[in-house]
Amino acid sequence: MRILTFNLWDSPAGMPIRAEHIRKTLCSIHADVLCLQEVPDRTTLHSIAAGCTCPYICFQPDVGIAVLSRYPQTAAWEHPYAAALLLSCGQYTLQIVSVHLPWKSTRQREQAITEITRLVESHHADYTILAGDFNCSDTSDVHRFLTGDCSLAGSDAYYYDLALSWCVVSGTPCEHTLDFRHNPRWGIYEPENTIEIPQRYDRIYLSNPYPNLLPKLTDCRLFGTEIHPETGLCPSDHYGVYADLQF
Repeated sequence: MRILTFNLWDSPAGMPIRAEHIRKTLCSIHADVLCLQEVPDRTTLHSIAAGCTCPYICFQPDVGIAVLSRYPQTAAWEHPYAAALLLSCGQYTLQIVSVHLPWKSTRQREQAITEITRLVESHHADYTILAGDFNCSDTSDVHRFLTGDCSLAGSDAYYYDLALSWCVVSGTPCEHTLDFRHNPRWGIYEPENTIEIPQRYDRIYLSNPYPNLLPKLTDCRLFGTEIHPETGLCPSDHYGVYADLQF
């Protein structure tokens, strides 16, 4: 199974050419499940769903968060900062949660992630994937909470960061997904940004599935780094991430 996460950058920059660049980029990944953030409207969402052959959709239109799937859904739920599908995948049920945490407030991010993980726990699934734009670094308490290194608001979590896992398996470094130095949003659409530090904000987490066996991770990498010759922009100001899992 291939799962991806991508923040589409809800901006008029490079449109309408960039919208087609986004669609073609997503279709080229051939993902089974797509977690999207900053989806501008239902027209864009359904164009992507049709192109990627993903008929099952959960969409939180207030903030543009979506999950698209080739696998049939058995249920869905929403949160102000998340959208989720429960999927029937052979003998397993998978819970896929697309997340976009607020960028302005650390306190709001921490409150949101504890609410989201509690909602996750209220739905039975053999495996749970949490993917999206978490708007915080690897040193944040949100990341440390998800990977079991601290508690938040009396809650605990136990997830694996698949990009970090793949770095160990493949012997390659983790790459930034929000790149202020090389993504042409800065220097083309907006002035050059020499202050903010590139970060790995976009991640895919797997919840510890015990007593079920861990799946096999066979790949995890960035996509969406190509610059369009007409717009001079990448598909988004974020790079996407995909992961391949064998259950």
